[in-house]
Amino acid sequence: MSALPRDADADMTANMSPDVDTNPPHEPHEPDVTDDTDQRPTLAQSVAQAVEQYFEDLDGEPPKDLYALFVDILEKPLLETVLVKARGNQCRAADWLGLNRNTLARKLQQHGMDARALWFEARLAQRRQGKS
Repeated sequence: MSALPRDADADMTANMSPDVDTNPPHEPHEPDVTDDTDQRPTLAQSVAQAVEQYFEDLDGEPPKDLYALFVDILEKPLLETVLVKARGNQCRAADWLGLNRNTLARKLQQHGMDARALWFEARLAQRRQGKS
């Protein structure tokens, strides 16, 4: 079992002056998606399991550029899902993601994604399934 990473926030706040507000307006957190009726793993557990599986699949080969690999893999479906939920509205999606709208636009371009097209495709798929 690997060691847990050090708390970087604790290191940063220890070096800050007392007049600096170290409490962000909201703390990002992962909702608890498990209860008595639903035994799905949390998002963090799913990611950890995928990383473990990736290491097993390497079969002893050393990994390269893991951070870039996983950010790229996770970022695209995150952007797609949020954009569909935001009905293609980039300003709303950027707000939900905690990004500047220009940053979101750049990331969409990097992934070759069109916000409005994603939403229209999702709506079309819903209609085909009989949902409105």
